[in-house]
Amino acid sequence: MNKKLILIAIFGLYIHFNGLAMESATKESVTTRVCDFNPERDTQPVIDIFNENRHSLSRSCYPTSQAVTLQVCHENSNCNIKVLKENEKLAGYIMYTTYPDEVHTQLRIDQVAVSADFRNKGYGKLLISNAIKELDNMDTSSAYAELCCYQDNTPALNMYTKMGFEKDGNFNNQVRLIYTPPHPHIPISKKLS
Repeated sequence: MNKKLILIAIFGLYIHFNGLAMESATKESVTTRVCDFNPERDTQPVIDIFNENRHSLSRSCYPTSQAVTLQVCHENSNCNIKVLKENEKLAGYIMYTTYPDEVHTQLRIDQVAVSADFRNKGYGKLLISNAIKELDNMDTSSAYAELCCYQDNTPALNMYTKMGFEKDGNFNNQVRLIYTPPHPHIPISKKLS
């Protein structure tokens, strides 16, 4: 009879600890979302990510000027700032400007950065894809996206190339990359999926 009680006790402990492990795994689930920049909430976290990535974003820009850059962009109707949050913690951001006209639409990606704590999760690609999808909503016969990247930033260049960006020229120590949809009637978001 003691063996049965011991087995029941062990089984009970197994169920208890297994339940705790399942509860812990559920609490650790990751939720991500891309949302609009909120100056009051997001300015300092974006500045922190900029400072962490400054060497690959703008080697001539001073960290103190990033707050002004964010404010100017936020107040410009053609400029957008989106932030990516993982479990409500700001993981990365993208800043881009659209230049629509009757012939074509240009989307220029000015900055995209992901905090080192959140790298290798596809967040840079998610931010860029989210920005480029805006071209789908613009009624133009041709649209393209462009960005510049330092030549020595191999991980970023590889990611952009895998996403369909093509090198369009070099200047100083940067590469200009262009993304154009394969066919004007196929939404860009379909190609990126």
